[in-house]
Amino acid sequence: MVSTNAATLSGSAVIVTRPGARGRELVSELSELGARAMLAEVLIIELLPKRPELREVISQLEQSTLLVFVSIHAVSAFAEAMSATDRALPAGIQCAAIGAATASALQHHGMQVDFVPSEEMNSEALLKMFDQTCFAKRPVVIFRGQKGRELLANSFSEWGATVIEIECYRRQYKPRDLAEQIAALEAGERRAVICTSVDLLEALLQSLSLPQQQVVFRSDLIVFSERIAAAARKLGFHSQFVVAPTTNNEGLIRGLMSIHANSRYS
Repeated sequence: MVSTNAATLSGSAVIVTRPGARGRELVSELSELGARAMLAEVLIIELLPKRPELREVISQLEQSTLLVFVSIHAVSAFAEAMSATDRALPAGIQCAAIGAATASALQHHGMQVDFVPSEEMNSEALLKMFDQTCFAKRPVVIFRGQKGRELLANSFSEWGATVIEIECYRRQYKPRDLAEQIAALEAGERRAVICTSVDLLEALLQSLSLPQQQVVFRSDLIVFSERIAAAARKLGFHSQFVVAPTTNNEGLIRGLMSIHANSRYS
């Protein structure tokens, strides 16, 4: 567990871009540790449980052998659609989750998780868990968001699987005036931005003026993967980068604490 010392992150100013309840919880947890944490919710997630494609797949679940969920949002949309049809998951279908949080969401809804990476929580790590030779003509359904990565679908297709992709949620840009957050960030003894996806990085910058972007670029960045860190470098971030040890709020806090302990601002 993360230390509960209220002064652990004293002097840190942190912008949290993580949307929804998890973002609000993270702001609260950081504040309890002494940081000045501010939410910059620049994306909202809209579930699409009524999409005809999703309902059609649910009506024919017996034909599937593997269901792949790329996020807790995908699980939520699927579970809501299943509830509306009053169906249960047929026996024999395996479920794969891209990370621990997604796996927990599946288990919360009563679904067994057969595949989940134990270390890195991303598409690459999940793909390593499968025997490529076992997918010839096997039907695989991938539940994902709109404009998501194609790596999973492309890989399963190359292995011979019959792949169906279901876009069951979408991210929508939410314009925000972040002048207050940026001013507080610039005034912090230690400055950090927490971003858990490339989409969030891009949406955050879209909400900022060029001078505000420069403040963000000079702030430390805590992310979930090297892929996000690489995208941040291309976008203009040039301060310290830390990949969270786990893909949850505790991992993000630990990443921030590691920067805080070794910060050049100290």
